[in-house]
Amino acid sequence: MGLLALVVAALLIWHRPLLSLFADRAQVQEFVTRFGPWAPLATILLHVAQVLLAPIPGQVIDVVNGYLFGTAWGTVYSLVGVITGSSMAMALARRFGRPWAERLIEREALERLDAYSQHRGTLFLFLVFLLPFLPDDVACFLAGLTPLPLPELVVLATVCRLPGIFVANFVGANAAALTRTQGAVFIAVLAAIAVAFWRYQERVEVVMLKATAWLSDKLKASGKMTMRVIGLDLTTSPKRGTAFAVLTTEMDIVAKGFVTDNEQIIALAEEQRSTLIAIDAPLNLPMGLCCLEESCTCRPASSRKGRRCERELSALGISSYYTTKRSIIKGMVYRAIALKEKLEGRGFVVIEVYPYASRVCLFGRLPRKTTVTGRRALQESLHHLIPAIPSPQESLLSHDVLDALLAAYTGILYIREQTEALGDPAEGLLHIPISGCSVE
Repeated sequence: MGLLALVVAALLIWHRPLLSLFADRAQVQEFVTRFGPWAPLATILLHVAQVLLAPIPGQVIDVVNGYLFGTAWGTVYSLVGVITGSSMAMALARRFGRPWAERLIEREALERLDAYSQHRGTLFLFLVFLLPFLPDDVACFLAGLTPLPLPELVVLATVCRLPGIFVANFVGANAAALTRTQGAVFIAVLAAIAVAFWRYQERVEVVMLKATAWLSDKLKASGKMTMRVIGLDLTTSPKRGTAFAVLTTEMDIVAKGFVTDNEQIIALAEEQRSTLIAIDAPLNLPMGLCCLEESCTCRPASSRKGRRCERELSALGISSYYTTKRSIIKGMVYRAIALKEKLEGRGFVVIEVYPYASRVCLFGRLPRKTTVTGRRALQESLHHLIPAIPSPQESLLSHDVLDALLAAYTGILYIREQTEALGDPAEGLLHIPISGCSVE
């Protein structure tokens, strides 16, 4: 932003000599052609640096390219630079993960964009690349952290950014037709816009991101875009299979069954290209704890038992295992935390759910799931919400698969914003259905 301020100041102070220098476009173009292929290469490399480091707005380079090379060739050179820079940003983010991306770009900018892109998928990225005043360069790094194939992401960024690149080059190519007065006004207007955006960038981005998120949600609702959610009934040991269910927002069951270790779970998520993964297991330790080992000197920040979300469950009359140093599910907690880190490192959105709490919120108190009567009651209730589930008279599913289906369904409710978050964000949130809600 400091560099942008210097550029604006230079335009305001030296606009007269700059107008004189660039008034004769033919003379400037003749000067540039003396550099041969180095001139296009320089502007392409400048665009690559702009995407990766964002020292100056890309639109400035586009306007200059249009002026120097004309609309057609200027657009080509700009597009090559943007494609190269975007591809590098996506590939590097995918290779080295989120911590590396946060070192290269502003962490706050990435988190701001990430907050609005949660569970909105490709359509949201499409709109961010297409609309003005949005952090499209930051979006390249965020896109690289998603499980979407890189070739698809590169094509998406190219198609969406092409209109803006063309318009900027067209403006630059026709700038020479302006009179000195018109040119001065044009530069003044650009400088004013740049200064306003520089001073209020965060506010402008927040407003645009909110509008983009709203538009994305509306388009999804009208177009009935299908997303996939994986529900996992995680076990402590890979030796005992973890039940999974892949459910779409159209209530179709894509797959269900069992996987063993975390690598199989990650492979399943990548194969299914899931929008969301809902895991039935604690995904965070209580604040203050670095582990659950009694021999360690770490102590919880709260004097109360377990995590805040578990205490809030108890206040609702829903029992759960507390995450403490004396917990009987230490192994599951460690496994779940490691799995979450690996999945998020590959760009997946992961949430914590609790099928028993979901069952109580959706259906009230049913017989225990470990009994045949309880399984039949739960499956019959789920069958009404997810018609693809067979009725218990046709085929009675295991209680593990039923829990995985319930976890996936809770994930669908989360996407529809029909869940309630329990707990402290710093300690990890647990998502349960809003009582009485169901996917329409």
